Amino acid sequence: MQESLFYDLLAALMRVVCYPIGWLVLRLLTFGHYPRRGIWLSGSTPEVMTTMLGVVVLLVGVMALAGQFVVG
Repeated sequence: MQESLFYDLLAALMRVVCYPIGWLVLRLLTFGHYPRRGIWLSGSTPEVMTTMLGVVVLLVGVMALAGQFVVG
């Protein structure tokens, strides 16, 4: 019961935090054509993929700030 609640809260938090990040990146990369309006919090495949892109961008940004990509 508690694990299910934890995972539901984690999924909701990821949608609220990571979707806007992925949305911005996709809008910039596709010159405003993707993602379409009305998919946020729908649970659809494009919404999940946009959220996962936001997760990747967020993780790479945190790693860059932590100095993980310093060569030399």
